[in-house]
Amino acid sequence: MDAVDKPRVGRKELQTLTVDQIRILLATAVGHRLEALLVLAVTTGARLGELFGLQWRDIELEAATLTIQRTLVEVGGHLEFGEPKTARSRRRVDLPEATVRALREHRNQQQAIPHPTMLVFTDTTGKPLRRSNFSRRVWHPWLRKAGLPSVKFHSLRHSHITMLLADGGNLLAVSQRVGHSRTSMTVDVYAHAIEGMQRDLVTRLDRAMG
Repeated sequence: MDAVDKPRVGRKELQTLTVDQIRILLATAVGHRLEALLVLAVTTGARLGELFGLQWRDIELEAATLTIQRTLVEVGGHLEFGEPKTARSRRRVDLPEATVRALREHRNQQQAIPHPTMLVFTDTTGKPLRRSNFSRRVWHPWLRKAGLPSVKFHSLRHSHITMLLADGGNLLAVSQRVGHSRTSMTVDVYAHAIEGMQRDLVTRLDRAMG
């Protein structure tokens, strides 16, 4: 086998939603008890397990920040809290005003339900959410209602990163925001979004050189 060249692993095309599609999706979820989860996913790029494991003590609404420090995983049919995917996945994330408003409203609605819990997002009985149930009962019905293609929830993370980079967001800041283990990973996976930044660089050169 030493004489054989290793085949290159082809990179799968990322599933993303456009800004217009995301707006339609958000409008579809208005009034749903998990609307804030969708808003949080769209505006932070957090992984689904990170959102499921989020506790109210991780959120500072006045400071408009949250801290990702655990993930909810399913092992052998049992739900348990685990460490974030990588060391850099443990991170603090700044929140837009719209996200803070959505979380405040969600907290007010949750307090009206007689199921005391530390978790930000739960099922209707106050228990942790399961990926399979969420996907079947919430995520895909949202997509169908919005008339959008059947994509994975993780596509919201890809969409978040792509939008920030395409809009000229600082590469290091974006990488840290979403908890990538290395900035080079952000470059490798989202090169398509970064390519569009070259035109901005040329414009800056023209301006600098008069």
